[in-house]
Amino acid sequence: MGTSKKTIESLSKALALVPEVSFLPVKGEYCVYSRGRMFAMVCNDELFLKTSPETLCLFRDTRTRAYPGSTNTCKANAEWLEDAEKLGEVVLYTLASHPPPRAPGGARCSGTRPAAAGAGFDSFPLGKLLGAGALLTALYFFLPYGVLSAIGIHKGARAESFSVTGLHGEKMRLSECAGKPVFLYVWETNSQRAIDNLPMLETLYAEYQNSPVCFMPVTITADFNGAVRAFASTMALKYPVYNGAVHLPGQFRPLQSPMLYLIDHKGYIRYSYSPSGNDREEIAADLGGLLREVPPRDQGRAAW
Repeated sequence: MGTSKKTIESLSKALALVPEVSFLPVKGEYCVYSRGRMFAMVCNDELFLKTSPETLCLFRDTRTRAYPGSTNTCKANAEWLEDAEKLGEVVLYTLASHPPPRAPGGARCSGTRPAAAGAGFDSFPLGKLLGAGALLTALYFFLPYGVLSAIGIHKGARAESFSVTGLHGEKMRLSECAGKPVFLYVWETNSQRAIDNLPMLETLYAEYQNSPVCFMPVTITADFNGAVRAFASTMALKYPVYNGAVHLPGQFRPLQSPMLYLIDHKGYIRYSYSPSGNDREEIAADLGGLLREVPPRDQGRAAW
């Protein structure tokens, strides 16, 4: 049915803090750019942002796509459209997670890009806000994360708390990890990559089990009491395994398994990617960075 002009006017306002936004019409829909870099599409009056392994965890709906066959777009969360600052933060994070694009090509988003954000929508004084958008961009990319966090700017979505039960009946709630970084590893027993990662998981667990890191390997395999117990016994797993088949929020249900989420001590998802067995050094570096951000007085304190 296409996208209406009214929707584009509304999105121009919602994207006011994103620098130099422009909308390129394509067969009744729109590609959305910031300074010539495409970051979103508008299809059937809905905003879809480009995704990456780093940003996928931000989206509540990871199934609805911009168009059939699209694999790298997700529908923007409804609350973002009501909060220009939050939407601006997510878009800047999206742009940061994608390299600069090649020259435009292809049937869906080709042609000359419009030069101004909200061109033709004179009712909204967007120009006055571009300076604020540029300042926000500079802050986001150049200030240390500790400074950004102190003024309320966080790189990542707020993690939803949940409760899980382990193989031995032990209970664990994500919010109990307040004040500590969290290693949340979501996996399935039928994933070959998860099986290949077992040595790396055991090494990381041995390295961090005595440090202020919450180590949470959570399986989404449905048959926890059967298949998962048998798997853990056969593989002689030394680290805890929790049942997330029922209670794990959609925020942590990945399109591919396994998926690792690294959450900072304030409860924000800072990293998410599907690791392989040779990623131990990268994971350790990311965890080390999160540990260095924790003030000694905050370790173990309920801060979320």
